[in-house]
Amino acid sequence: VRPINEDWLDFWESPDPLTREKQGSVAVLADGVGGYERGEVASHLAVEAAIREFQAAPGDTKPYTLLRRMFTNACSEVHDKSMSEHGGQKMATTLVAAVFRDGAVCVANVGDTRAYFIRQKTIRRLSIDHVPTSVPVKLGLMLERQAMASPTRGSITRSLGSEPFCR
Repeated sequence: VRPINEDWLDFWESPDPLTREKQGSVAVLADGVGGYERGEVASHLAVEAAIREFQAAPGDTKPYTLLRRMFTNACSEVHDKSMSEHGGQKMATTLVAAVFRDGAVCVANVGDTRAYFIRQKTIRRLSIDHVPTSVPVKLGLMLERQAMASPTRGSITRSLGSEPFCR
């Protein structure tokens, strides 16, 4: 058990039924990146920033455009706060978000925090981890079980906040 919880999770939908129908709802989960300072602050900031961006967006914004804006805003906010309030010590977090609208769900992620679709007795991963072994597994050059045993299994290739922009 870790002494500090670096995970943060939130869900939001408008209390107004008409707004909720047009805008949808959102679930966001972040996990502070180990090896950086203040992962618990980064994850909390990222989730709050992503949800604020969702709340402020017009209801007709396309879900993937909205997700990109949510991630960009969250990344900027975490990076800016680390530069202004924490003496330039880098903070970083992973982030996964799901926008629920019109009977569909759109998912995006950065890092190794995953999204799954669970229905009846089936579990299907929806997201791709941003880790060194993802591409070799996807190309069939490495088996999933080999990736799980890789010395780089705990490394991530993308995160929010470590840089001023999100790829």
